[in-house]
This record gives sequence, C-alpha cells and structure tokens, in this order.
Amino acid sequence: MAPLAAIPRFDRPDRLEHAMPFIAISVAAGRDPQAIRACLQAVHDAVRDTLDAPDETIRVVLTEVPLTHWSSGGRTLAEKRREAELEG
Repeated sequence: MAPLAAIPRFDRPDRLEHAMPFIAISVAAGRDPQAIRACLQAVHDAVRDTLDAPDETIRVVLTEVPLTHWSSGGRTLAEKRREAELEG
C-alpha cells in the first residue's frame, strides 16, 4: 500500500497536480475500431491541453455497450434499430 503522503488529496490545492484524470465514456457497440481509437486520442489530448495534465497521468476508458443493454424511452437501441429498418 502506498504511504499516505503519496495518495492524492483533493481537499488540498497543493496536491492537485498529482491528481490522475479519469474519463469514462460509454458508447453503443458497433463502431469502427479506428473511430474508437480516434475518440480515445481526442479525449486524451483535450484533457492534457485543458487541464495541463501530464500524458502519463491521464486515463480514458471507453466501454462499448451492446444495443440490447442500452435503452432510451423504454425501448432498447436494438428494438429502435429494428423498427427503423422495418419503416424504411
């Protein structure tokens, strides 16, 4: 376990430079791997540039959620996609 002095303290402004930015993104599954990689890089760059965070401290996690596990308006994205395909 890390000594207490090494653990970031968000209640102390002098320790904020050690805080590790953690960004979580959820997207519907099915995107192109290159698009996902581009998103990860763009978010990383934005955090680095806006928060002046060192590259090695930035964590970005992108989770792909199956269309059957994401709902909006009481219907899953899979159901909405099927309905759209039937309509047109």
